[in-house]
Amino acid sequence: MYETNQDSKPDSKREPARIAVSGDQAVMRAAICRLVEIDLGLAVVHDCDNSPEALAEAMESRPDLLLMDLDLNTRCSGALERIGALLRATDGTPVLILTATDDYQATEFALHHGAIGFVLKHRSPDTLGRAIRAGLAGEIWLEQSTMAALFRAEPAPNGNHVSRLTPREREIIELVVLGLQNKVIAKRLCISSTTVRHHLTSIFEKLDVSNRMELMRCMFEGVVDEAGTPALVAMR
Repeated sequence: MYETNQDSKPDSKREPARIAVSGDQAVMRAAICRLVEIDLGLAVVHDCDNSPEALAEAMESRPDLLLMDLDLNTRCSGALERIGALLRATDGTPVLILTATDDYQATEFALHHGAIGFVLKHRSPDTLGRAIRAGLAGEIWLEQSTMAALFRAEPAPNGNHVSRLTPREREIIELVVLGLQNKVIAKRLCISSTTVRHHLTSIFEKLDVSNRMELMRCMFEGVVDEAGTPALVAMR
């Protein structure tokens, strides 16, 4: 999984991050709020059920991150449609999903619709804390099993050449592989988020991929430069 090296304890010199918590079970929601505030030292600014209306209201409190307790089970009728509706209601706020189900289809769908990570409920509070810190830092948090499933889902596109990429595009790909979001990449490279998006569009076209997960599969599997060097090696 993508992790940061930051300790899960808050920096006492800064205001605690603002966290919203959502979920359909009130008892579970209360437990999560207590963990976030007491164990992690963060500020819970809103908690609500998982409905588009409640989430839209929660966003008015301007949280830095939404921790959503959600069942990612595509065997339930209309599951993907509901996930999409809930994520749209968050209005671009980073969403970290706490779930008991490691469902590949739902996970991929949620990632494409704005989720920035997933934590399985059997993980420790410390793991949840590190995932929240990663999300607040603009990083993506995925379970190793989830990463493996996403990479196995489809074969990496073949016949693409890393040598067609510009030096700046290679820099951006390396940061994407680290799980960084566009705003963080822009800050690292001292460019605008719009410029990052333009570079990603060019990268997707050159490597014949349609999203970040396919790009990451290209970097980990099969794609080589003209000399036959694996992509992650050829980029360095």
